[in-house]
Amino acid sequence: MSVEDLSVTLYHKGGEERVEAAVAPRRAKGVRVELRSAPYDRSELREAAASLMGRSLTIDGRLTSVHSAGARSDGSGLLVEGDALRRPGTPSRRCRGPVP
Repeated sequence: MSVEDLSVTLYHKGGEERVEAAVAPRRAKGVRVELRSAPYDRSELREAAASLMGRSLTIDGRLTSVHSAGARSDGSGLLVEGDALRRPGTPSRRCRGPVP
């Protein structure tokens, strides 16, 4: 969930009827809830993030060792961080980027 403009935006994948039923009591109390479809659910994103940990991945054109990966709040993909793999004698660099 994310809070935008004094309302709550809930990103979900599938199950529209179940999600509508779940937010109905909040709406009845005056809470503005906006539903938006997401391409992935939390379990898919957690599994994908876990599979990237410690792996080599190209981020911004640099070969990187992934040390952090997590879901974007809107369910659209992952945010991944890592340390650029380097040749001996070159300084290390941090890399960060989204992964759809």
